[in-house]
Amino acid sequence: MSNVITKMQSPQSYAQMITVDKFNLVSDAPKNISANSVGPDPHELIYAALGACTSMTMQMYAQRKGMDIQGIEVDVQPVTDASKHNELTLIKRLVKVNGQVNPEAMEMLARVADKCPIHKLLVKAVPIETSFENLN
Repeated sequence: MSNVITKMQSPQSYAQMITVDKFNLVSDAPKNISANSVGPDPHELIYAALGACTSMTMQMYAQRKGMDIQGIEVDVQPVTDASKHNELTLIKRLVKVNGQVNPEAMEMLARVADKCPIHKLLVKAVPIETSFENLN
């Protein structure tokens, strides 16, 4: 598993520098909070992770089964409830498959999509253990 480190970029900005092994990412507060947003907000990173994981999992399965798939596109949309302070109530995922796929194979791909590790993580409650350290 990769080591993920997130650091505040500056006291004047909500932007966060994220390092995942040799890769660097930036995340920022939502656009309604940070007008000069320099990256996706944390929720958008979760939705992107779900879309990427879904596509990769389906692609791996299709390759193993010799399916003729030219492309997979995953559109992930959060659904919120305004009466509950925009609480997330559902994540919608539309998967578009480009290729010669019969209805039975498409049904199997739909089941495979739900086996992606990020999907499993999101539908299961996982405890988070937090500890603190003073750097001064």
